[in-house]
Amino acid sequence: MRLVFRILGLLLLAAIAVGLYAGYRIGFGHPFTINQLADRQAVAFVARNPELFTQIGLVDGTVLDRHSGKLAPVGVAKRDENYAFAEKALTEVRRYDRDKLGTQDQITFDILEDQYESALAFRPFTWVSSDGMYAVDQMWGTNVSLPAFLLSGHTIKNAKTAETYVQRLEASGAKIDGLVAELERQTAAGVILPGALVARTIAITRDTIAPDPAASPLVAKLETGMAALDAMAQEERAALKARAVAALTDGLYPAYARLITALQALEPAAQAQGAGIGRLKDGAALYAVMLRQ
Repeated sequence: MRLVFRILGLLLLAAIAVGLYAGYRIGFGHPFTINQLADRQAVAFVARNPELFTQIGLVDGTVLDRHSGKLAPVGVAKRDENYAFAEKALTEVRRYDRDKLGTQDQITFDILEDQYESALAFRPFTWVSSDGMYAVDQMWGTNVSLPAFLLSGHTIKNAKTAETYVQRLEASGAKIDGLVAELERQTAAGVILPGALVARTIAITRDTIAPDPAASPLVAKLETGMAALDAMAQEERAALKARAVAALTDGLYPAYARLITALQALEPAAQAQGAGIGRLKDGAALYAVMLRQ
């Protein structure tokens, strides 16, 4: 009987050892399959981008939620972190011998390789922002996408997500100031939005901060969300609304005002240039990169 228990114990230890080894390979080392690597890289990418994590909508408002009160930063540091992530991920993909993979895994290999190569292809253009070719624009820039995300991407479904929504409002001024810094960095490198886009961006930004902070759609979103939470005390609702109004009054609105001032300073130079990408340093090479992408 002792021998049986000893054998069972050894088998249990062996199973634990195998499990730990497999867990290490999948989580940190060289995964057994390229699909396991793709999954791991996707999780790592999402974890680095809290807005995207929220839009996926898996764990916001739960005990696992450690991200929904945060915003990804803007700037050179974030951009270079993205490059470093893509470089490391590409190295991990290329550890697999493509010729030894099955047909479906070869497709996965090719997609991942192209994705990371495309991201790294922008590295030679040192003026490119972390959030795209331009730090600011009238349609796709973070100056537009940030309030759009807050209004439609962050769902208020319990007290925790109401709190984290306000935390994001409180962080939004710093994010817009990051855009202003990027705008100024690009300007110093000779990269300026076409004149028509500068004018439109100014107009859109003015519209964003036109309402009184207390009447802003960003505050109304919070009030509507909290109204549906029966378990939330009135005092807590009032306190969160006060914080939201203060976040706009003291943070986001002044940051947008600084953005308008920076854009206005660009208008003469913007109007004096053409609109084509060829006007930019290495514009033809950038055009080729974007066309391939």
